[in-house]
Amino acid sequence: MENHDLLLVRGGTPLTGELTAYRAKNSALYLMLAALLTDEPVVLHDVPRLSDVLVSEEILRHVGLATRWEGHDLHLHAANLRTHHAPYSLVSKMRASFVIMGALLARTGEARVSMPGGCAFGPRPVDRHLEAFQALGASIVEEDGDFYAKRTGKLQGVVRFEAPTVGGTQNVLLASALGAGEVVIENAAREPEVPDLANMLNAMGADVRGAGTSVITVVGAPRLRGVHHRPIADRIEAGTYLLAAAATRGAITLSDLEPAHLTAVLDTLERTGVEVRRGADSVSIDATGPLRPVDVAAREYPGVPTDLQAPFSAYLATLPGLSRVRDHVYPDRFTHVEELARAGARLSLEDGTLEIRGGPLRGAAMYAADIRAGGALVVAALAAEGLSEVGGMRFVDRGYERLAERLRALGQEKRVAIMCAESVWWRCHRRIIADQLLASGETVRHIMDGHVEDARLTPFAQVQGGGSVTYPAEPPPHAPAACARRGRRRSGWKARRDRLRPCLGCTPGLTIAFMPTYSSPAVHVEESMQRRAPLGRADTSLAAFVGQAAQGPLDTPVRVQGFAQFE
Repeated sequence: MENHDLLLVRGGTPLTGELTAYRAKNSALYLMLAALLTDEPVVLHDVPRLSDVLVSEEILRHVGLATRWEGHDLHLHAANLRTHHAPYSLVSKMRASFVIMGALLARTGEARVSMPGGCAFGPRPVDRHLEAFQALGASIVEEDGDFYAKRTGKLQGVVRFEAPTVGGTQNVLLASALGAGEVVIENAAREPEVPDLANMLNAMGADVRGAGTSVITVVGAPRLRGVHHRPIADRIEAGTYLLAAAATRGAITLSDLEPAHLTAVLDTLERTGVEVRRGADSVSIDATGPLRPVDVAAREYPGVPTDLQAPFSAYLATLPGLSRVRDHVYPDRFTHVEELARAGARLSLEDGTLEIRGGPLRGAAMYAADIRAGGALVVAALAAEGLSEVGGMRFVDRGYERLAERLRALGQEKRVAIMCAESVWWRCHRRIIADQLLASGETVRHIMDGHVEDARLTPFAQVQGGGSVTYPAEPPPHAPAACARRGRRRSGWKARRDRLRPCLGCTPGLTIAFMPTYSSPAVHVEESMQRRAPLGRADTSLAAFVGQAAQGPLDTPVRVQGFAQFE
């Protein structure tokens, strides 16, 4: 289901407090694939339930792996695989899904995988993966948009990547961990997610040496066993929260992580004047002092991660003076630039260099085109004065679990809300509604046109927990088109409908009451209105307009109650 959520942020308040780091999505995705290498159960602990993880789970279930969640613990069991084909309908959702080729090649001897999809911020070809498999003795054929790989014997030999590739390195690790061959990977990626996978494979019985360096040696095992494993902390999520705290001139502590994985990020923050304190498994920053601009270049690990280039740009946009940003991993990864400009950031991009002349930001409507661009826009929204709307949450949700809830835990209790804006009503009265929703502290998941339509109450809102929003006694100075329709002279049902149609947000003293919706996605709307015509036919299949709504004489005040079921 498409996610049309908006993140509403009333910025200008420093982030303060403490958070526990979540586990790394970018590691969990590959650890899940490693479960294909054994017919014994595998348990991954504290796995983030992000959309990318659920897509990977869907792909694994398609090939025959059984999955089961217990809280955030993911149980995986590949006792018997039913197919070696990962179709386009699944792998097109996420680029990391292409790494299933190595695991299937090791387990079944063959793999058919479609060209992957994912965030569109520049070319990320899979040819290095395919060339690596060919160097180890596998045959590769392209058929109808699928890549078909097959091995006739054990995979062995030397793979040298022209440039370090995290996905390519992990693909080769998975392909060579099961079997009797010996594989050497030169110019391997050194990102922390690589040794995390290597540690899990070693616990399963493989022999992987050198992970975390540029040369990795893998001696495969004829059989691998099941294992319990906990992914490393998410250094990208942690870095985003650190940058958000710095952009808002706050002070936060992140715990349950490895500070060494954030060395380049912390060093760069220190260069801007942020005070950084490193603990054994925690990091604290204080950005309340004077700050200065710096130049930042995103590089392969141990450099500043390319996934934090965009959030760094948003932070630097708040620092007076000139900063420059380059991305040596994905030189075209600048989809966030035009959106940051909407918030008043002064940016210019030329020849792959982003020049930033920092200063105060203002609230604005922005749209995220990929995961980390979304992280950058959230950083900017938190730092900006006034109300911001961040769209494209379907991308943000791929990398940041329970984002609004975690921001509220950092001092943003009544300054962050989530809602869906597929509504003319929302577009007409966004400021009034936003003020009320932020003040209520609720998380609104859906908001639709809240009018009477042929005696049915259109789904209005779904709120986690419940609560109410009361609109001011005086109507706003503008009104949606629904109000104008009331003046038309019509006959029949449409006339009755239009006279009854409440212009939500314009009705003085209107109260919208929300019911808790944990188990049943229903909403309860109570509205005081003048009943000027019979309601006509009621659609009981939607349980619309129950209670006393259909009784009483005309032109008398009544309480209208309605329920609407969501998808």
